[in-house]
Amino acid sequence: MVAHRNPKAAQVAALWNEGKKPKEIAAELGMPYSTTWSAIKTAIMRGEAEYRPRKPEPLNVEALYRRKQMPVGHLGPEMNAMSQEVLKYWADEAIGGRYSSLAEMAADIMVDEYYRRQEAKK
Repeated sequence: MVAHRNPKAAQVAALWNEGKKPKEIAAELGMPYSTTWSAIKTAIMRGEAEYRPRKPEPLNVEALYRRKQMPVGHLGPEMNAMSQEVLKYWADEAIGGRYSSLAEMAADIMVDEYYRRQEAKK
């Protein structure tokens, strides 16, 4: 062991390899978060701890709807429930409005409706 190395480095690496998060390790060992994270990075570089890629951040819309318990859903299956007349109308509107997809047009309609409702509240 190198003299200047954190004396708790082996414990940090072991807890990291168990799947604990840096904040949990810091609290358990009574270390500052920054020192703990530094020890984890050093252990990973030395091959003493496994590399765990960070999870990708969810899209903002996914996080918003998850917090409100409202799934984002999929437009396609919902459109199958529409009558042919309604579906043809909105497909023609999307084409005429030069939208790249029905989903893009639906999002545009939602934005317009939001502002319409905000104005109606005033």
